[in-house]
Amino acid sequence: MPRRDPAPCSMEQERNENRETNTVTAGPRKCWEPPGVVRELVKYKRERWQRILRVVDSRPYLRYVAVLDSKTSEEHRRRNGTVLRWDHPWWCEVRRLRCRCGVIQLSEWDLERFGYEISMEPPD
Repeated sequence: MPRRDPAPCSMEQERNENRETNTVTAGPRKCWEPPGVVRELVKYKRERWQRILRVVDSRPYLRYVAVLDSKTSEEHRRRNGTVLRWDHPWWCEVRRLRCRCGVIQLSEWDLERFGYEISMEPPD
C-alpha cells in the first residue's frame, strides 16, 4: 500500500490558524496561548504522526486511548478503545493540540494477541 501524505488532515492548517489568533481549543472553550507554546504543541503532534508513518507498513492500525479520569469528556470516553486503520478519515477529527488522549499503534498480530477488533463504525 503506498504511503499517503504525512498529514492526511492538515496540521499546517491548524498551525496557520493558530499563528493568526494564538488560541488553542481547550475542550469546549478557547484560551489564549503564547505563540511559542502553540508552535511546540503543533511540532510535537507532527513529529508523533511522522513516527507513526515510519512503521505503518508493519503496524497499520491505531487504537484510541483516553485518560478516563474526572476531566475526560463524554465524547472522549465514547472514543476510548476505537481501533481503525491509520488512514481512516476519522483520525483527522480527533487530533487536537491540548488533548490528553493518545493512540497506540498495532499490528495484525497485536490485534489477535490482545483480542482487539477493528471498529466497524467510529464513534461520533
